[in-house]
Amino acid sequence: TQSTWGHQCIHLSRMVQHRPPLLVAVLLLAVIFPSGLHAQQQEDISGGWNLDHVFDFLLADIDRCDYVKATLPANCSSSNLGFGDIEAQKAPKVPIIYKQLTANTEFRRLTQKQELLDTYGEKEVVLSTANTFSHEKQKSTFAEYLKNHVELNTKEKNATVLLEEIFNKPADQLFYAFGDYYWTDLLNTYDFPPMFNGPNGALSFGVGGSGSGVPFHVHGPVFAEVLYGRKRWFFAPPGKGPAFDPNEPSLKWFWRHVKVDDNGKMHFEAPEGVTICTVEAGETLWVPDMWWHGTLNVGETVFISDFT
Repeated sequence: TQSTWGHQCIHLSRMVQHRPPLLVAVLLLAVIFPSGLHAQQQEDISGGWNLDHVFDFLLADIDRCDYVKATLPANCSSSNLGFGDIEAQKAPKVPIIYKQLTANTEFRRLTQKQELLDTYGEKEVVLSTANTFSHEKQKSTFAEYLKNHVELNTKEKNATVLLEEIFNKPADQLFYAFGDYYWTDLLNTYDFPPMFNGPNGALSFGVGGSGSGVPFHVHGPVFAEVLYGRKRWFFAPPGKGPAFDPNEPSLKWFWRHVKVDDNGKMHFEAPEGVTICTVEAGETLWVPDMWWHGTLNVGETVFISDFT
């Protein structure tokens, strides 16, 4: 006999086949996990990565999300929801975050820290500058990149010293591994998002340390999935980009907008027109075409983007 979730999955599939994507998001939100559903599916959420945020101000309004988070029932795989024939031009015009959109159990296993070090530690990666334009490149082995750019050792240097080192460097002197190395055997195991031209997209895989990220920039539509860690996103609509310095580190920009209230609690005061959302591990963000966005990783973060 089929479970209740199974019936709901089939029902969802039939509903979304001929519905516009924004309505699909609402339909998906109507099916919420019962409390405790994940309790029997506990796993090591860290994958061996250090999820320590290092800088306390990174947690200011960490749970805020100005956009819809749509949750898929656990029994519904991406392949049987009927998204395959939805064309890119019908995609949502605002960001949306999907939970359990992809079935990437194997990809998550392969991107655990020790797995990546064992397989790719001596492989070359091409690092990009962490500014808006990312024009400058630098080569490194993956193991060296983790040691020199990702693993912020607060035992040797306290957070204040680390912060000063980052703040004293323009973003074009900070380096970031994202997209310029192509481990096809790894990428071939990735389960693409099934709609909005996702299966035909180009993949970029990345790893960043806590406080790393990229200032505001624009490009075509993209799915962005977090495998481990958390990633803060900042948005502005097309044609309405906020005032910002393209060479200011994302961490410093964020710090300048964190204020402390009378009770000593930190809050992020977004500039006018800027919206935010924290994307957690296992969530996939849809960023529409030409939306301004910047990013900031909280803890060591592993992520992949599908440029559609």
